[in-house]
Amino acid sequence: MASLVTDVLLANTDLLEKEDLGTRIGKLSAHIDEIKGEIYHAVHEKYANFRPTRDSTQELHSKVQALTSEMETLSSKIKGDISSHLNSSTSDLHDLTRQLEKTNAIIEVLQSLCKVNGLLTGFQSCMQTGEYVQAADIINALKFDLDVLIEDGYCELKIVKALRSELRVNQEMLLHRLGEAWTAMVIWNVPHAKDPVTMANVNQVQLKLIHSENAELTVTAMNQVGILKSKMEVFAKKLIEYILKPLVMLPSVTPAINAGQKSQSTTIAFKVLPSRSEVQSDPIAVYRSIHSVLKALSGPLLGLRTEGKNGDESTKLTAMLGELVWSKLSKCIITNCLVHSIPTSTSKLNEYKSVITATEAFEASLRKTGFITETASPLLTYARDVNVHFANKKCQELIVEARKLMKRELHNTKRVGSSTVAENKVKGHKEDTKEKNHVSEGIFALPECAVSESVECLVNLAYQTLQEAASNTPQCAIQLFYTVRNMFEIFCDVVPTYHRDSLEKLPQLCALHHNNCMYIAHHLLTLGHQYRQSLPPPLRDGLSTFVDLIPVFRKLASQCFLAQMRTQRDQLLESLVGAEGFDQVATDDNFVGSERAIKQVLHQLGHLQRVWTDILPSNVYTKAMSTLTNTVLKHIVEKVTSLEDISADDAQQLYSLLSGLQENIPHLIKPGEVEEPVLVQSTVDQWTSFSELLFVLDASMQDIVDRWAEGKGPLALAFSASEVKSLMRAIFQNTDRRATALAKIR
Repeated sequence: MASLVTDVLLANTDLLEKEDLGTRIGKLSAHIDEIKGEIYHAVHEKYANFRPTRDSTQELHSKVQALTSEMETLSSKIKGDISSHLNSSTSDLHDLTRQLEKTNAIIEVLQSLCKVNGLLTGFQSCMQTGEYVQAADIINALKFDLDVLIEDGYCELKIVKALRSELRVNQEMLLHRLGEAWTAMVIWNVPHAKDPVTMANVNQVQLKLIHSENAELTVTAMNQVGILKSKMEVFAKKLIEYILKPLVMLPSVTPAINAGQKSQSTTIAFKVLPSRSEVQSDPIAVYRSIHSVLKALSGPLLGLRTEGKNGDESTKLTAMLGELVWSKLSKCIITNCLVHSIPTSTSKLNEYKSVITATEAFEASLRKTGFITETASPLLTYARDVNVHFANKKCQELIVEARKLMKRELHNTKRVGSSTVAENKVKGHKEDTKEKNHVSEGIFALPECAVSESVECLVNLAYQTLQEAASNTPQCAIQLFYTVRNMFEIFCDVVPTYHRDSLEKLPQLCALHHNNCMYIAHHLLTLGHQYRQSLPPPLRDGLSTFVDLIPVFRKLASQCFLAQMRTQRDQLLESLVGAEGFDQVATDDNFVGSERAIKQVLHQLGHLQRVWTDILPSNVYTKAMSTLTNTVLKHIVEKVTSLEDISADDAQQLYSLLSGLQENIPHLIKPGEVEEPVLVQSTVDQWTSFSELLFVLDASMQDIVDRWAEGKGPLALAFSASEVKSLMRAIFQNTDRRATALAKIR
């Protein structure tokens, strides 16, 4: 090989002929191609056909080194001495230079192949000795060199494929070994994958960490090949699901940690404490348990450092695990622990300072170990906002309690109000009469009636909430005030919807609902005013009022009760349909139908008296019963006065039937506890007409004429002249006497 280069170069200072120079370079290129073929054959045999070629590979490597040395000498001669004498022939120089560059490129490919072969051989040695970090570096170097070979384009494709295949095999081998090493370091025993950790299977959970001298090197190698993050993600997920979450969510569970020096391992399991009265976990105990678990992990695992890629700073696994775990862990602690620890009464707010202190210490310890960053403090932020959370929790519980009260049965009642107006100021009445501007208490007095116990509890809850708001912080007071408003607004939606069927079908419950709404409206009139001076601005400045809700509740009361009144009216009129207009009641069939109709009306009115008299206020009861009675009497009067023929027997039977109605009505519209008789004439508009109709049915023509009294008698107040004449024509036969009597009715 040296003689070949010597033939090409000058012996002393004489120049080579350019034809001889090209010939020599061509021979050198041919020799390089020969060695190239040998190297390709050797690589293909070793990595494609898997035949041992150690000796031949070493020999080819030596040949490549010799060629490289000679090419460097020849290249320097051409660039230095020869090129200065070839300026006159630029094209010849360019040809020689291109041929030289091509030859150098081929030699570089051969060098790369030799380097790749050496790296592959070194990889096997590292794997046998367990030097995984060096093996990972070799894998990364192999990837780079193979990429260079492909980019140059001077290497045959089948050779690159063979080397790539070998690289993949070696890479998978390294990943498998590292995976086995990780599995040997971190050993999990958990319940079935789909089963969450509960008190029933918590004893099946165990995490065992094996102490290994090569643990840090293994972790660094895993980081170099890019699998450490995925392994840590799986570890973090299991740590959350099987260790940390149970510590937060199960109050009777505490960690059982066993760190044995002889066994060179650390075991984390659970210990179930005796049954405790607490339903929710205590934050301080949770912090203590989590801290002990992380401290146990810090020795064999989290304390390890990984060397960064490309000279980056090393990173502790503590920080890596913190990035993966802290977000979910902090949310779990807040949702399942801190939320439930927020007090529900103002008296316990001072006791919560211990939780804030423990939270601050817990996050400080995590920050010191590098588990969380300096700026991360979601737990402390949440705990310090205890006043806001207290108000939110209190308001939420109040709304829940209010909804429960609204869904209770309405029929459990309690008497409220006062039946007398000035009972409390009988002695001072004479003194007050001198005061011109004195306002009687009766103006704002609630009439005696029955309301549902649940509604009284709801109103008491509103008073208690406002009382608590008056002694609380301004922000909390405002929230509590508007929670009371929300309670009453929800009432308007929940009660009519939840009790719809009962309110439509049962008049007793409908009357109770009417009273409930009016009872709430009565308290809303002064509710805000009572606490106005105790509430903070802007409530104190005039916003602490509920009077805008009063029309809403009064409308809600009237709508429901009027709908029930219409239902009762329709039922009464339907009962009267069976009388068939009270025509020919002297016949047996018609008499039975008319009698049944009157009895049904009396029965229905009697039923309403029984269910309403002890519930509705006396004035409301009287007005409601009078309205229904008036409807019945109006219907009867219209039907009887429209009859064209009423025989004497018919008149007698009608009088008999309707007299029973006349006798019972005053008792039906009278409230049960009222002793004074009710003036039916003033409450039932049709009472006079009905009474005068009964008089006409049982009177003679002369009596009717006398009752008319030339349009000035009682009969004239109830009926018109045409109506009286129509009745007389229907009752009496057509005689001169009737004609004379009719002539007097004008």
